[in-house]
Amino acid sequence: MNTFLAFLKDIFTLNDDDNMKIGLSQFKKPTPKKVAKPKVTQRPEDIKLSDLMKRSY
Repeated sequence: MNTFLAFLKDIFTLNDDDNMKIGLSQFKKPTPKKVAKPKVTQRPEDIKLSDLMKRSY
């Protein structure tokens, strides 16, 4: 009897369950989100004076 009442309660309260997948979407595997890695620039050992003059702000 309790299960029947719980069933009716679920129907009439219209709870949105995001975990419930419907249709062909249930067969899709979740894709991992790609995290952007910060770009690492390597500095040359010998810096030219002309390069320093170009980069002056």
